[in-house]
Amino acid sequence: MSRFHPMGAGIEVTGVRVVLNGRTMRDMMKSEYAQSLVNGVADSICASANATHVTKGARYVVHPRVLEVSAHAFVDPDNYAARLDEAHHMTLDKAFWAR
Repeated sequence: MSRFHPMGAGIEVTGVRVVLNGRTMRDMMKSEYAQSLVNGVADSICASANATHVTKGARYVVHPRVLEVSAHAFVDPDNYAARLDEAHHMTLDKAFWAR
C-alpha cells in the first residue's frame, strides 16, 4: 500500500510504520520548548487582536496553561469592552486567521 505525501506532489511513501509512545508524546507536548512555541503563537494572536480591535478600550490577554496532556495558551478578552468587541466583530477569529 502506498500513499502520497500531502506536502509534496509526486513523493511516494511506502511501507512506513510509526509507533508512538504515549508518555513520551505527552512529555514532549508539556515541555518548556512546546510551551514557548504555544506562548509565542498566543502572544502573536493577542498582539494582533489588541492592534485591530474596533471597540474603544478593548484589551486582550494571554493565559498560558500546562494541562494534563499538553501545553496550551488561551487568548481572552480582558475587559467588558473586549467582550463586546469579540461578540460583534470576531476580533480573535480575525487575529487567528491573519497569522
